[in-house]
Amino acid sequence: MNFVSLHFAIFLGVVLAGFYCLPDRWRTHLLLAASYFFYGYWSVKYLMLLVLTMLIDFFFAQFIADARTERGRKSFLVGSLILNLGILFIFKYFNFVMDMIFEVTHHRLAVSSLILPFGISFYTFHSISYVVDVYRRVIPAERKFVPYSAYVMFFPQLVAGPIARASHLLHQFEEPKRFRPEQWSKGLWLIGCGYFMKTVLADNLAPAVDLFLGQHAGDVVARTPLDVAQGIYFFAFQIYFDFAGYTSIAIGVAKLFDYELVKNFDRPYISQSITEFWRRWHISLSTWLRDYLYIGLGGNRHGRLKTYRNLMLTMLLGGLWHGANITFVVWGGLHGGYLVIERLLRGNPAAHALCRKIPGPIRILVTFHLACLAWIFFRMPDLHSALETVRYFATWLSNPFGHTQAAGVQRYLWALIFGWLGFEILEARLNLRDRFVTLPIGGQIVTAYSVVTAILLLAQTNPQAFIYFQF
Repeated sequence: MNFVSLHFAIFLGVVLAGFYCLPDRWRTHLLLAASYFFYGYWSVKYLMLLVLTMLIDFFFAQFIADARTERGRKSFLVGSLILNLGILFIFKYFNFVMDMIFEVTHHRLAVSSLILPFGISFYTFHSISYVVDVYRRVIPAERKFVPYSAYVMFFPQLVAGPIARASHLLHQFEEPKRFRPEQWSKGLWLIGCGYFMKTVLADNLAPAVDLFLGQHAGDVVARTPLDVAQGIYFFAFQIYFDFAGYTSIAIGVAKLFDYELVKNFDRPYISQSITEFWRRWHISLSTWLRDYLYIGLGGNRHGRLKTYRNLMLTMLLGGLWHGANITFVVWGGLHGGYLVIERLLRGNPAAHALCRKIPGPIRILVTFHLACLAWIFFRMPDLHSALETVRYFATWLSNPFGHTQAAGVQRYLWALIFGWLGFEILEARLNLRDRFVTLPIGGQIVTAYSVVTAILLLAQTNPQAFIYFQF
């Protein structure tokens, strides 16, 4: 069920009404039932797969907690990881492996292709983090299935995150909830911002991205360097507005039920380094990769070379997590390379001091363009198209004022982008969300009416699916 749909609006209204009419002891049951319906609305078959994953980790976590020896604990952890990652591999990477076999042998095996279940990467990471935290004794094993399954399936964050840790979210399903006007005001503010980012910004940018970068392999060769450069910049903002918009709606909806989800974005395009970028972009994934993969590989505990190796492996696997395509691996590899280079520079006092002398705006500009270079591989359907796009982008960067405007500069879209970035800066400096909460009800209604009117006037008539639904 898409957040940007009438069906979801009706669904949310019904669930909210039921939630606040029921006594506390039944509210988690209602949320769980609503989450089953929310996911089953897409596919009952894959709902069963989700339930299977939950059952595996629910019982394996208890096996780990009850094991009397460290060897037994580790065996149950490994068993859980094999089953989780095995299911993820079958549904997400099986077709990729079959294609690789065909490329090598030119013989396609008579095996049916599998459809990727919505949100499988996200709920798998939820489950893995829970089991690993039980193994590390960060949290106790949950003995009651209802709160555990509500944690995994909580519908606002089920399909595209943010990836919530059990230590943060699980206990909230066993705490009493009440209607709190300030939570509703904050939630409605976040939902309004999220809908604006998605329907007005991301969805208006999508056709321009398709125009300038093409929708299929090889399309880019029909564009000029200026068109390609605009397409790359537009995609960088499209994916930010799309995903940050989804997250804002998810966090806002959770607040309506008096639940707190983790922050997932913090104005990433003002970052002055790629390290800072990953502290601001998809925060729940970057911290997950750090805590469960990078540290699991050894982190920075075994010398510089192994630290660099662990950084690169973490980002390569983070890229592969996004999809079964060599372009995602290259995207992750580029970010891994950036992080390794930054570590090398920080380890050299003279180089680090020189970098610190570079003005902040220039560091922001360089970081943004490094991210844009990586976004090319994330966006394009195959390696050949990505490399062609890099060539066009480099041609434009070498002489940005010397190329014809085949499709023209999209001034309206640039106005929307810079208008929103200005709003984000203003929101951070003036704390607009908290100011909105303190407004009298009349002021809140006027503000909400203005936002809804702006969305209706500026939103794309053909809404696009959220980009991260495919992961």
